[in-house]
Parts: sequence; structure tokens; C-alpha cells
Amino acid sequence: MPLALQARLLRVLQERQVTPLASLKSIPVDIAVIGATHRKLRDMIEAGSFREDLYYRLNGLVVKLPALRERQDLEVVARRILLADCPHGTPEISPAVMALFKTYSWPGNVRQLANVLRTAAVMAAGEGQIEEHHLSDDFLEDVRNGRAPQPPQLSVPNRPAPAAAPATTAAMAAPVADAMARAPLLPEPLAAELAPAPADLAPHSAQASPEPAPLRTLGEAEVELIRSTLAAANGNISVASKRLGISRNTIYRKLRWGK
Repeated sequence: MPLALQARLLRVLQERQVTPLASLKSIPVDIAVIGATHRKLRDMIEAGSFREDLYYRLNGLVVKLPALRERQDLEVVARRILLADCPHGTPEISPAVMALFKTYSWPGNVRQLANVLRTAAVMAAGEGQIEEHHLSDDFLEDVRNGRAPQPPQLSVPNRPAPAAAPATTAAMAAPVADAMARAPLLPEPLAAELAPAPADLAPHSAQASPEPAPLRTLGEAEVELIRSTLAAANGNISVASKRLGISRNTIYRKLRWGK
């Protein structure tokens, strides 16, 4: 609120009357002001962006509402939201989803919770319980980014390194090099007979390198995996989503893109 508007509000609260625009007559008013803010007004007073006299004029009964992530009645709030949105056939929330909700920071507070539950209730229509695969992909991605799991610490046993290996290799390499240096050279005609012909090596090299398989994109591989999982689940998308670890709307989207 600009400082000029703060001064006008302070005058209205002090004199209990207002003057409409394009009028010279003041109208008495009897009002009660209820204000809400997410900022620290005392810090704003020190910074000079909020009037101190207006603060003490408004500061009557102060009620601090905790953020959703700090509340202890998250289950009650979620249940009331579902009852308001789905009065008939209200779905339950599975313990796994509720545990997921309790670990999330909820930057959008109650409005974000209401949107998440409304979307999940639509995806779980007819099932009676909201599971994790009913939640939207965006929310699940935010949850994973907000609480990234720590990689497991693998305990690898300490094995003694073969310290004598370089010395042994060097000791064996010296006699071999000496013997190769002292060996008589083969005559040129005999060496030519023993040397393999390039034509003899060509068939073996051709057989050793088979033709590479045709490459597929990552999207094609994902669609093929989803289709094979759906076939194994007899077309049950809920079962396939649980096996793949993705939500049902992700399966719909991938299959639609794969057409």
C-alpha cells in the first residue's frame, strides 16, 4: 500500500467519515477493518515503507495463521476439501499419499492442496481411494525435487593392491625382449610364405562385424515398453501404471504421442 493511501486510511479510521470523489460533503461511516498480510510489518516500519501510527491503529487482535506445512491437522483439512468438492462418493486418501503430503512443503498453501485433491479425485473416479498414481505428474515432480533421496552408501571391502605386479611385469619383459633381440631373422622368402594374405583375412573380418541393429529413439522405446506392459496387464491401465511407476495420464500422453 502506498504511503499516501496509508495516510488516507489513517484519516478515515480517525475521523470515521469519508468524502466521495467529486463531492464536498463527508459521509460518516461505522466500520471494522480486518486485514491480512504475509509480510513482517515491523520490518517494514523500520524500512520506512509502512506508517507506524497506522500499524498501532490497526493492531487490535492479532491472529497468526500457520502455513499448511506447519499445521498438524493436514488430514482434517484434506478431508474437508474432498467433502466440499465430492459430497457424493467422497474418495479416501491412502496412507502412502497422506505420508507424501506431509513431506511436501506446500508453497501454494491450501489453494494448492485443493487443486491437487480435485485433480486426483477426477483421476480416481470410481475407485474409492486416491493412490499415488492418481496424482498429477507436475506435483509428483515437485515432490521429488523437494525431497531428493540421498544415494545409498555402498560398502566396498578394502582389497590389498598387487604392489609387486609392476616389478614382476618388468622382470618378465626384460628376458622376453632379450630373447626376441637374439632370435635369428627369417629369410625373406620364408617370411613371405608365413605372412597371411589380405584376401584370407577379409572373410573373417566380414564375419566378425555383423550389421548393426537399427537405432530407435528414446520415445519409441518408452512407447514399446508401455505397450508391452499393457499387454501383460490385459489392458488394465491402473495395473500397468503401478508396474511402470508412472501415473495413468502419463501413459495416455505417451501412447497418444506414439501414434
